[in-house]
Amino acid sequence: MAAKALAWAVRRRKISRNGESSQECGLGDGESGKSGFPRRKRGAFEREGKGERPTDGLSSSSERKRGNGTIPTHHPKAAKEREALHEDVELRDEEYLPNGGESKRLDDSVELWMQRLRESPLLTEEEEVELAKRVEQGDEEAVRRMVEANLRLVVSVAKKYRRTHNTVLSLSDLIQEGNIGLIRAVRKFDYRKGYRFSTYATYWIRQAITRALSDQSRAIRLPVYMMDMVNRLQRTMSEMTQELGRRPTVEELAERTGMTERQVNQLLMSLPEIHSLDEPIGDEESNELIDFIEDRSAPVPEEVATNSLLREMLEQALSLLDEREQTVLRMRFGLDDGNERTLEEVGTRFNLTRERIRQIEMRALDKLRASGLIPADLL
Repeated sequence: MAAKALAWAVRRRKISRNGESSQECGLGDGESGKSGFPRRKRGAFEREGKGERPTDGLSSSSERKRGNGTIPTHHPKAAKEREALHEDVELRDEEYLPNGGESKRLDDSVELWMQRLRESPLLTEEEEVELAKRVEQGDEEAVRRMVEANLRLVVSVAKKYRRTHNTVLSLSDLIQEGNIGLIRAVRKFDYRKGYRFSTYATYWIRQAITRALSDQSRAIRLPVYMMDMVNRLQRTMSEMTQELGRRPTVEELAERTGMTERQVNQLLMSLPEIHSLDEPIGDEESNELIDFIEDRSAPVPEEVATNSLLREMLEQALSLLDEREQTVLRMRFGLDDGNERTLEEVGTRFNLTRERIRQIEMRALDKLRASGLIPADLL
């Protein structure tokens, strides 16, 4: 407060006149700690060449154990996985398609989309190769046919992510993101490598969906590699809680995950969800979260009363000074608008030198000290 600053100046003036030395107090600069996270630059894809699959920043542990290469198309496991991906929509469409004219779980736009998928036949291996050749030649009609024939694959992957991930994104949002990955897969597919398109496109669809989950599911965006670490930490916490029967400590989590304790602490800070200040509180929902949060910017009543009394005493003391002395003190300590002026700025106002303004200021402070109107504990 400007009033307190003026009172302190009066006190310093009294001390200097009595020949006492003043002491200055300082605060040491806090040591800013660096982040415990290594600065890593992770590419979105393992290789950018045509026909190579993208990495999945949020892929499950079972997917990462497969290694860097894709499963050969002739492998029984690959064929089984490919068939399961396509059959998932065929066998479980009743969850999402209207049954007997009754809408289930989804709005009309998504229902119409699901109905359209049933009208698009799957491609044979020969048809895939033929369309892929046309895509290489820039045939946009071939791109459209290949995309439409594999849209149900996007639905299959999106449904799985919707069931296994706690996200604010709707199924239709996940489908749209997966469609973007499918389009990119069509343009980058290399039929010469010998595997079916659905096996290859699945990785691009997953990559597009997981990137959307990372970018849009949180109010504060985290990089993909950071989300991978957060998800791994959450899985480890869940496993250790079941094993130990209690919440694991930071040291135990660091030992199990191979991270440092600082990394674990910083990841734990990113776990809490962000809540709206308008979120209803209580069963009746008559109160909101903002009603229970302290406003630390609001002035304390005791300080308001003290400052008001101090202001009255200063105004009474200033009335003993002449007009020029009052103006000098008001400008120097910002008593009117809170902006303190320098000696040069005040001197410009009165067309006086800096030294002359300093003399006027000191004389005015001496008068205030001698008046006795300011409390002794402030002098």
